[in-house]
Amino acid sequence: MGMLLLEHFPLLAGWNIRIEGTDICAEVVEKSQAGCYHRIEMNRGLPARFIVRYFDHLGENWTVKPEVRKMCNFRQANLCSSPLPFNRTDDRFDVIFLRNVMLYFSQETRRPLLAGIHKVLAPDGILFLGSSEQPADPSIWTPVLAGGTCHFRPRQPN
Repeated sequence: MGMLLLEHFPLLAGWNIRIEGTDICAEVVEKSQAGCYHRIEMNRGLPARFIVRYFDHLGENWTVKPEVRKMCNFRQANLCSSPLPFNRTDDRFDVIFLRNVMLYFSQETRRPLLAGIHKVLAPDGILFLGSSEQPADPSIWTPVLAGGTCHFRPRQPN
């Protein structure tokens, strides 16, 4: 996400951008925090221009450059636990990507997760789900079709 923002929206470089990444697995979080990837991992679909521009090369490894790393924070979190790790009142997100996560959750788990997401998403924020995922409670979400994709906006209480 950081590379895409720097690549396509260079005017945002001076903004205070925070990209929060979570995973339930501590090993995945540690790897993300390190930002260091073996050359074989780098050959899995990342465009060459991104590799050259946003990574430093050392031997068999590539490390994410500081301009991208400074935007990113990774932490271990279980999205099925309550409360969400982002429930402070000052945590308001403009965009949340929860793509292909809820496929593994029951309907009973999805409902409180999406209610918690609704609380931390800015009133004019956007939620992206996977193409086969839907909000568990459509009464609090408004689907929006744009550019061949669907995202969701939080409905505000009447």
